[in-house]
Amino acid sequence: MPDGRLIHLHLEINGGALMLNDPFPEHGMGSMPVQGVTLHIVSSETRVWWDRAAAAGLDVVMPLEVAFWGDLYGQLRDRFGIAWGIVGPAD
Repeated sequence: MPDGRLIHLHLEINGGALMLNDPFPEHGMGSMPVQGVTLHIVSSETRVWWDRAAAAGLDVVMPLEVAFWGDLYGQLRDRFGIAWGIVGPAD
């Protein structure tokens, strides 16, 4: 949109599709707080994705470390309040 909002954003991550849009309150689609949602990226390149997200300015919620189940796991939060879990095999 000319004002910078996105009508349709199609991301492909590791072969999967994620589609997003910005709020459009003038069309009945207002902004709502995010609750109970964590998007996960599962990858064998866990540290690459982690470093990329951190470099983009996401806030660390849970540091990247080996979790109790044996995988490398961490969580970040983006500027929209979305939590992102990044998980993959431990090195």
